[in-house]
Parts: sequence; C-alpha cells; structure tokens
Amino acid sequence: MTLTEYLDLHAPDRAAFAARIGVTREAIRKYEAGERVPRPAIAKAIKLATGGAVTPDDLVNGYQGAALP
Repeated sequence: MTLTEYLDLHAPDRAAFAARIGVTREAIRKYEAGERVPRPAIAKAIKLATGGAVTPDDLVNGYQGAALP
C-alpha cells in the first residue's frame, strides 16, 4: 500500500501523522510525491504507525528521484 493510500483512508490529517512520526508536513508531501525516500529510522516509524500497511519497500518503490546513469 502506498503512503498516500494509507493516509487517505486512515489519517487524512497529514500534519498530525507527520508529528506522530517525527517529521514535517513537507517531508510527508515529498514522500508521497516520490521526491524523497525516508531515512531508515523514519521508514521504520512509518511502518509502525501504519501497523505494517506501509513498508519500507512501499516507500522506496514510489521514489521518483534522479535516474541512475
């Protein structure tokens, strides 16, 4: 499940979810947009906060960063 799917269904207040896992609302926006991959500790916090519905693999698979050469 993507982070966006989870948040839309279970935690539509992105700012509250961000505070719960110790990041900013802007960081959540970037994770959702695939602009940033969370650090391992934050990925773990997301997994715990979502009851395992969003895994670190889900977060990395959505990453839209620069293509590898």
